[in-house]
Amino acid sequence: MADKKSFVLYCDYKQHFSLLTPEDQGRLLMAIFDYAETGEVPQLEGMPLMAFSFIRSQLDRDFMSFQETCERRAEAGRKSGEARRAKAAAAEQEGTKQTSVPSVQQNEHEGTKRTDTDTDNDTDNDTENETENETDINNRGNSDELRKKRATRFIPPTVEEVRAYCMERGNNVNAETFVDFYTAKGWVVGKNKMRDWKAAVRTWEKSEEPRAQPRKTVQAKPYSNPALDYYNQLMEKGGTS
Repeated sequence: MADKKSFVLYCDYKQHFSLLTPEDQGRLLMAIFDYAETGEVPQLEGMPLMAFSFIRSQLDRDFMSFQETCERRAEAGRKSGEARRAKAAAAEQEGTKQTSVPSVQQNEHEGTKRTDTDTDNDTDNDTENETENETDINNRGNSDELRKKRATRFIPPTVEEVRAYCMERGNNVNAETFVDFYTAKGWVVGKNKMRDWKAAVRTWEKSEEPRAQPRKTVQAKPYSNPALDYYNQLMEKGGTS
């Protein structure tokens, strides 16, 4: 147990210590420390020995669990290191392939006299090769940017995150309604996947603002009864004829 610098002293041990005299309690405690540090069984007799036998079983179980944890971590570290080295080697090899300069082709007809036309052709080929290399480098840079963009994936927010943002904004957007709505739609805005849920909250915020619209005053139309109107007109003329 030399590699283990600590151990757990459980509250259950109190019942064992309570049956011992203060002197035996001290002996038992020192025996536990010695066993946890060296792994050697201490020389005890009587009640302290019996109490130590129960405590020793738990110490052994804890130590085995500690050893298994160390082995799992060491194996995980080894695999992680191998994966990083393999990834770095693959990236280095890929970079070497992309940046390699095309080899110059030899003249198919050796001994042919080089003319001015041949020189011009060589110059054109060199220019084309340089252009192709620059294009490869630019394309590689663009592909790196695309990989970075693809690596940044949208993660839907939780109701608590939306509620906290709405409280920060001081708006009236219902966080649960917002999350349920876009969850049902697959977090799609229009025909595209959502990229910024906070921007969507701000859009909802504008739609949730109370819109002050002037109320139209409806004037009550006067009650009209043709029969009553005719009767009133007769009374004004002095009665019926």
